[in-house]
Amino acid sequence: MPDIIDLKLLISFCKLVEAKSFSEAARALYITQPALSTHINKLEKYLGVQLVYRSTKEIELTYAGKIFYKKAKKIIKEFNDAKSTIDEIKGLKRGIIDIGASTLPGEYILPNIIKNFYSKFPEIKINLHIKDSFTIIDEVNYGNYDFGIVGSQESVTQLDFKEILSDKIILVGLNKKNVPDEITFPELKKLNIIARERGSGTFYSVLKKIKISEDIIKITAGSLEAIKNLIKSGVGVSFVSIFSVKEELENNVFKVINIRDITPINREFYFVKRKNYKLSPSAEKFYEIMLKFLKN
Repeated sequence: MPDIIDLKLLISFCKLVEAKSFSEAARALYITQPALSTHINKLEKYLGVQLVYRSTKEIELTYAGKIFYKKAKKIIKEFNDAKSTIDEIKGLKRGIIDIGASTLPGEYILPNIIKNFYSKFPEIKINLHIKDSFTIIDEVNYGNYDFGIVGSQESVTQLDFKEILSDKIILVGLNKKNVPDEITFPELKKLNIIARERGSGTFYSVLKKIKISEDIIKITAGSLEAIKNLIKSGVGVSFVSIFSVKEELENNVFKVINIRDITPINREFYFVKRKNYKLSPSAEKFYEIMLKFLKN
């Protein structure tokens, strides 16, 4: 006996029960009466029981036929519901997107993109998970997120990284007279440097670019907002993304501290997903809108 039954046999049987005649059911199904009889015979052979009495003018169901009809109707309804759900997903009327993002894109870039996306597709649910870059990469690799936006690129063979945005990292301090406008590289080591915990893409990029040791860090903080508040309190200075302190620079709360003889520190943000993993229609549309937004 085959493991799979053709759904059209269930549909033919249910239509026969509802029409109460082979001729009417065949007409409703746009098939011939012999074809309908073949469907019913195949179904009965598959189940190993008789479903329909054929001796009367109007068909009658056997006891097994009555039981099976109720179950078959449920199966067809479940299938139609499932198909409707898929149609809604394809039409972006339903769906869930799990996005992993490191702090900078998660808090300062993606909110505007999500707002743009929701204005067009309000029925799609978005779960935004903000963690450090290394953790996001791991979560994407494990299949917990559809994709990630991170500030570092790692050698993980199962993942694809695509550069989507360029960033500038600057050293900032409180805009006070006792905070220098420019320093030499040796003087950098004398400042109270505040940094995120290990895994932060921003400070990782700084260490890599200007070849300094983690020993330079005097204070660590668990979030970018905590770092900004520490700077505001005058505790120290920090390397941060220019995106994250745009408002503070414009309002003259922070100032940029130039490091003599050090070239600008740039870093990229990457879109990361599993190789050969096809994004859902909603995630694919989000990616498309995000690229257009960043380009503009």
